[in-house]
Amino acid sequence: MRSTGAGKVFATFSMAVNGFKENDVTWINVSYFGSGAEKIVDSLTKGAKVGVCGSISLRTFTNKEGVEKSSLDLNAREVTFLSPKNTDGASSASARSRAVDTADIPF
Repeated sequence: MRSTGAGKVFATFSMAVNGFKENDVTWINVSYFGSGAEKIVDSLTKGAKVGVCGSISLRTFTNKEGVEKSSLDLNAREVTFLSPKNTDGASSASARSRAVDTADIPF
């Protein structure tokens, strides 16, 4: 958890969004401002499934090597924990996502 110069607390984390193809992953930087920031920092673990609602933006910047890069940033209004909380850190069988055959998608 971090805070702004004005003392407003916020949480930041990276979220992976899996595509339909193998190794097709898009990373999104998420920021959440407000009273729920502490819960997010305390509860969120690597690999946990979350639902996030908010506004997304594309940011471009030049890195230290002079290469132009881009980043997807999401300013979250709501973060919902979708993975059940287990004491051993493993996800339960009901929480695992099913594989979807893209041939079954009608478009």
